[in-house]
Amino acid sequence: MALKTSKLTLSRRLAAEGRLDEAMAYKDAMIRELRKQFPNAGMGASVEVKERAWEMMEEKYPPLAGFEQYEKTCVKPKKGTVLGVKRPEDWGELPDSAELGVEVDWVHQNRSLVVEEMSSGAVKLNWDKARTAAPSYGAVNLMEFAATNRKGFMDLLVRVKPGTGVEEEGVKREKTRVEEMRKILEQFKEARAK
Repeated sequence: MALKTSKLTLSRRLAAEGRLDEAMAYKDAMIRELRKQFPNAGMGASVEVKERAWEMMEEKYPPLAGFEQYEKTCVKPKKGTVLGVKRPEDWGELPDSAELGVEVDWVHQNRSLVVEEMSSGAVKLNWDKARTAAPSYGAVNLMEFAATNRKGFMDLLVRVKPGTGVEEEGVKREKTRVEEMRKILEQFKEARAK
């Protein structure tokens, strides 16, 4: 058996998926294991052992959802790309929509559990980590929006569910920024006066 892609492309895909360190540790462990099986093998065998370890790594770490075409295109998913959009089967058939406040609240309660930001800038949605099934397909779409546009979602949250604490937090941050700017301006004035 041989590698289906080059080592570089395989490494790039695994890095884009956020699994490179784990996969490389597995490959290195397989090299050690294979060397134990053939302790008296010469230099040529050592090269074969390394090649086999790469093949084993490729087998153990097939592409994640959204990366199936990665080797063919060799293009990293761009920032804002949503991976893993297939929702769990046990959610059954969902209604098209629910009350907007219910959908927004479900996303607000589950976003930090479901959304995983990848090193490539893409986001992966781990639907199985949601506390409950989505109340509607609209909530699923809203989660995809919230995954790639957190600020936009938070703006919507404040409008739909006032009193969530989000706006108070924003006001506190803004007051802190204004206070910091005043201190900086004071320092400039003092420095200029000297």
